[in-house]
Amino acid sequence: MTEMVFFDHQIHSCLKKAKNFFVDAIGAAKNGNLEASEILMEQGSANLANGEQIINIFAQKDICQGEKACNLLLLQAQESLVSTENFKKSIVELIDTYRWIN
Repeated sequence: MTEMVFFDHQIHSCLKKAKNFFVDAIGAAKNGNLEASEILMEQGSANLANGEQIINIFAQKDICQGEKACNLLLLQAQESLVSTENFKKSIVELIDTYRWIN
């Protein structure tokens, strides 16, 4: 159970950091600093990739061993990953709009 909680915390930490970088990237683009925006997007993407890697490790280790609560945590983590990926796509579109305006 402890390992399951550890993985869950690590996954959500990575995804939260990714979203924070993406939001900061919008702010940088809005202020006309497109170079900083690109760097922030790269950092967010790296955190997103780390979160995905942890989810894959979590799923491959079969930590759940049939536990329903654990399976729900894994399902929720995968949903959060997809949500963060969709958020990133929206941010890229916004940054492209700022790039076009400037």
